Amino acid sequence: MPYLKFAAISFATLLLATKAAAQSAVCVKVEAFTSGTTDIKTKADKRAAQVPDEVVKKIQDNLVLQVPLSMPGSTGVAGASGKCPAKARMVVLSGVFVDYKEGNRAMRYWVGMGAGKQKFSVNAKVVDATGATLGEEVITDRKIGGLVGGSDAKGLEDFSEKVIAFVKTSTGAKK
Repeated sequence: MPYLKFAAISFATLLLATKAAAQSAVCVKVEAFTSGTTDIKTKADKRAAQVPDEVVKKIQDNLVLQVPLSMPGSTGVAGASGKCPAKARMVVLSGVFVDYKEGNRAMRYWVGMGAGKQKFSVNAKVVDATGATLGEEVITDRKIGGLVGGSDAKGLEDFSEKVIAFVKTSTGAKK
């Protein structure tokens, strides 16, 4: 009999936890970030306007993959092509490049002192399904060194973690 009570309590707890997770699940539609720069006044504006398409795609793909890692129970989908699960609360992440530096690993290793640094800087915005803004913030990540000049992939990963942490805060998702 005690085992039956334990099983019933365990099942009820699991059912409540599953229901709570389904209600708090967020589906993040990650739009491809844009340059948005039509009036170039600074070197940063010029660099932001020249972000290669393959870098934009890499950033979008990394962000989609980072959502479930940083926000367990949530889903990331790529822009217009992605479909959110029916029970998930949908939000849209978009961004406009403020600055971008591709970086050069060899320069970081051999020269150092800031040479070859990598930089991603985006004005990120999260809106809900109604279009209401949940959060807007400039997010920047720089790589100026690291073991053997650091890794460009690590810079992209760190930037993705910062952006999804911002999404998590903006949506009020639980830690």
